[in-house]
Amino acid sequence: MTRGKIFAGLALAAVGALSVTWRMTRDDEIPRRPIDRSTVVVLGDSITEGGDWSHLLPEQEVANRGYSGFTTAQLVAVSQDVARSKPAVVYLLAGTNDIRDGRSPEWSERHLERILDHFRQAAPETTVVVQTVFPRSDAVDEVTRLNDTIVALAASRNLPLLDLHPIFDDGNGGLRPAETTDGIHLTDVGYEKWAEVLRTHVDETNYSPRPGESDRSQAS
Repeated sequence: MTRGKIFAGLALAAVGALSVTWRMTRDDEIPRRPIDRSTVVVLGDSITEGGDWSHLLPEQEVANRGYSGFTTAQLVAVSQDVARSKPAVVYLLAGTNDIRDGRSPEWSERHLERILDHFRQAAPETTVVVQTVFPRSDAVDEVTRLNDTIVALAASRNLPLLDLHPIFDDGNGGLRPAETTDGIHLTDVGYEKWAEVLRTHVDETNYSPRPGESDRSQAS
């Protein structure tokens, strides 16, 4: 093994250790409600993580499984843990960090497929709702291409889709000033708007927990 490969391996190990430490810290800071078969799970990155979901959707048992900075690839393992708990509904929003990292829509699609496969295999009765990525004025074309891929993926799997992009688009491919803190993350106004979309969808879906299945298990 060359010195370069040794150094590369050590660097990856260090990054992995930092990631575990960081994630443990974040789990201490962010309420992580246990998941059971009556739970609504919001799954994604920092945009999801930043929502005060117990306040935004007080009528639902909502488990926050958003992780700041996570790409679709990093959410694959999270989705596997969530699927084991067989929640009632999962709202998936992921991909803006893939754009940050210069990843292609095809790269995102591969990892979204793996996320969806976990639920299909381990939790076939869980309703998985796919959401499009929010507008970004700094990456209008990239968001459009990724969202086209997400829409096609949901259609190919016959999954419900919440097309958030046109709801939040300011007309120029960005978020409205009142709804964002930095062009990517949401203000309280933005979260209230998103929560209303989710609330309407939950009501229209009229899902109900499976009877006799009240076991709880912690997912991450």
